[in-house]
Amino acid sequence: MPRKSMKKKRLIRVFLQGLILLLLLELSLRIIFYQQVGREKLAVIETAKNIRRRMNAPDLENVYQHFLLARPDSGNTVNRQIAQESFESNHFEYAPWTEYKNIDYVGKYINTHGLIRATMPDRVSGAHTTAEQTIYFFGGSTMYGVNIADRETIASAFVDLYRDIFPKGVAIKVVNYGLSAHYSYNELMLLTHLIYSGQHPNITIMFDGLNDFLIPTASLRRLPYYYYRLRQASHDHINFKELESINDSTQTLFDDPPGYSIDLLVDTLVNSYLSNMEQIRKLASVNDFSPFFFIQPNPFYHYSNQDHDPICEKRPAPLVTKAYTILEKRAVDTGNCFFLGNMLLNEKGYPFIDRFHYSPGMCRKIAKELVMVVGKKINNMQ
Repeated sequence: MPRKSMKKKRLIRVFLQGLILLLLLELSLRIIFYQQVGREKLAVIETAKNIRRRMNAPDLENVYQHFLLARPDSGNTVNRQIAQESFESNHFEYAPWTEYKNIDYVGKYINTHGLIRATMPDRVSGAHTTAEQTIYFFGGSTMYGVNIADRETIASAFVDLYRDIFPKGVAIKVVNYGLSAHYSYNELMLLTHLIYSGQHPNITIMFDGLNDFLIPTASLRRLPYYYYRLRQASHDHINFKELESINDSTQTLFDDPPGYSIDLLVDTLVNSYLSNMEQIRKLASVNDFSPFFFIQPNPFYHYSNQDHDPICEKRPAPLVTKAYTILEKRAVDTGNCFFLGNMLLNEKGYPFIDRFHYSPGMCRKIAKELVMVVGKKINNMQ
């Protein structure tokens, strides 16, 4: 038999053996994934992605070391407990009108119920008879307070600082409606739902900027970060086959939508953000409350120590940077809007506790900026 023919037969035999092994592996893995909701049609691909996710999982010891840097006044035991509660509570479930919410969670340091993250303390008694002012806080994960305790959030720091700065001020009550991955349109919908459910604030604080431009497809299409899979999973009779065939919505929303140059996309997203602010102003005018808008600091804009910060995100986000350059110029013309994007300009400490979220110390600095603006309004000082 010619040598060329023998080599061809060997290649065919190796190919067939490999194919049979692949089919056996697929059948075996299908047994493992039979009752699991997978994203892929092939169990082999699902398994490979699971292995990759596990390999890319954060190094918990490294996370704890970052916690110790950002929270030096607490020991290793406290930091580990806060980290553990953060991991346990960082799960979501479908909720009508808002599309998703944090699961209810009761811990020593982290507590959530319904749409509310606990604030400690959550109120200040007034020095005179003026009616208590209810303040709703809205924002994404930085307002919610990922990886920090209830007492360390921006909302909690606001209450502490308000008491110190306005010791004879009007009584206030604070409610933290911050929710991971929320951006301005989510908050407009949530606020509308709350108001027309009979829950009326006196003041609203919207703390945004990063998510509106970091998750461009969500912002452009006005989709919540988590939507399809949670919505399907909430049905009384879940169509598992349909659910298995749908990719997780969170993967695609970070992508730049096709057909847009970066300049056109930035302009479109900035105008959408400002439009959402304007709709909130109209809602406030009709329902008699005062809205305040704060554009948040982030590691991608005017953070001179970004490269030397061992904790924060290092990769560039040109969409965020370009959008903030525009917003810094336009914010002063939009009424009750305050640009905090330069707060990191001279920051040399540890303003972040992880890639994007603020340390307790940074939360307090931000809260002071909010108190100085909103506290004066509440007490008729401006």
